[in-house]
Amino acid sequence: MTRNTVLQMNHPIGSGTNNVCLKDTVPGLGRPIHIHLLSCQPSVELKTVAVFNSIKTQLSLPVGTSPCGGPGVRGRWEDGMSCMAWREPSCQHILVLMTDGTSLNNHVEQFALDWKQQAGINGIIIPVLPPSAGGSSLPKSLQSMNRLADVGNAAWLATDILRWIQVGAERKLFLSYRRDDTKNLADQIHHALVQRGYRVYLDRFSGTPGRFFPQEIAEELADKGCVLLLESPNLAKSRWTRWEIAFARHYHLGLMALNVDGAPLLPAGPQSPDRMNVRTQPSSGELSISDLGTVIDFIARRYTINSIARRVFYEELLRKTSQSKGVGFQELGNGTYALSARGKTALVYPSGRPGNLSELHNIALTYSFKSTFDFRILAGQHQHLPPRANQELDWLAQLAIVLLRGPYQLPGSIHNFANGVNP
Repeated sequence: MTRNTVLQMNHPIGSGTNNVCLKDTVPGLGRPIHIHLLSCQPSVELKTVAVFNSIKTQLSLPVGTSPCGGPGVRGRWEDGMSCMAWREPSCQHILVLMTDGTSLNNHVEQFALDWKQQAGINGIIIPVLPPSAGGSSLPKSLQSMNRLADVGNAAWLATDILRWIQVGAERKLFLSYRRDDTKNLADQIHHALVQRGYRVYLDRFSGTPGRFFPQEIAEELADKGCVLLLESPNLAKSRWTRWEIAFARHYHLGLMALNVDGAPLLPAGPQSPDRMNVRTQPSSGELSISDLGTVIDFIARRYTINSIARRVFYEELLRKTSQSKGVGFQELGNGTYALSARGKTALVYPSGRPGNLSELHNIALTYSFKSTFDFRILAGQHQHLPPRANQELDWLAQLAIVLLRGPYQLPGSIHNFANGVNP
C-alpha cells in the first residue's frame, strides 16, 4: 500500500519551533489525506504542536512514521505548496490556521488564498479561533469559512479536524454495559459524549414490538463506528453483553473498554492501548469531573483509528483473496480497487459498513459502468440494515448496476471472477 497520509506543520518565519512534515500509511482511510497546520502567530506555536501530536496519536502514526524532509520543512510556508500530496488527484487537503484571535498579516492571508486555489474542490481551510474572538479578526476573504473554537483541549481540536475530512466523521458509538453494575456511569458517559457530538446507542428500551430483538441490536452495532465496553465486576454474567462483544469481534468492529473499579478482565475484550482503568465514586457510581474529562479524551484519541478497523479488514480480505486467486489488483487511491482477470475488470469499494445512498451514488457517478468496468461491487455489512433500508438499497443497487456483497460473500465473488464467472 502506498503512503496515504501527510501531516505537515509550519510556524512563523524566524520561529525557534521546528517545522515538521511526516508521511505514512494508515490502512482503512479510503482516500489520501494531507493535513497542514499553520501557526499564524508566535503565541499559538505550542498549541499547534499539541494539536499536531494529538492528530498523530489519533491516527496511530508515532511508530514507523517517516520524516518527509520535503520542501515544506525547510523554512518557507510557500515551499509546502510543492508537497508530494498535491500530485495525488484524489487527496483530501486541509489547511488549519491556528490563530490567537488577533488580525492575520497579509502574508498569511495570501498564502491561504493561494493554497485554496491550488486545492480546489479537494481543499478545506479551517480557521481556529479562541471562543471570545469573532470572525471579524479574520480577513474578509476568510470570514465566510466555518471556524473551530479553541476551548483549550488539543485532543478535541484534533478530533474535530479529522472529522472535517471524513476520518471518524460520523462519530457513532455503541455503549455496551451491564445495567445492574454501571447504569449511572453509562448515563454519565452517554451525556458527555453526546455533548461532544457523538451519536451514542445506549440500550434503554426492550425493542420494537413484532421485531426480533437480537436483529435490532445487530443493526445498531453494525451502524456504529466502534463499541465502548464498560468492563464491570459482573459483566460476564450478562448474556447480551457477551453477545455484543462477540458480534463486534466477529464483524471486526473497533472495540474499546473502560475497566471499572478493577473488574476482572474479559478475555474477549481489547488490550492496551484500547483499554483504560477507571475508578467510580462509591456514593454515585459515577466518575469525578476530572476523571470524566480524561475518559472522554481517551475515547476521542482511540475512536478515529478504531472506527476504520472494519474497513481495514475488508481491504485486507480483498487484497489477500485477489492475490491467492491470481487476480490483478490495483489500488486506485480513493477507497476503491480495480480487479482484472480473463479480460474482465471489476471495481470494488470495500466500505465495510452497511451500504448507503452516498456510497452507491459515488460509485455510479465516479465511474462509467459501460466504458470502464465490467462489474462494480459495494462490499459491506449490508445484511444488518433495517428491513426497509435493505429493500431500498437493493432497489438502488439494481438501478445503478452495482453488486452488493457481504464479508463472507466477497471471497466467493472473487473466486468466481477469477474463473470467468460473474461475481
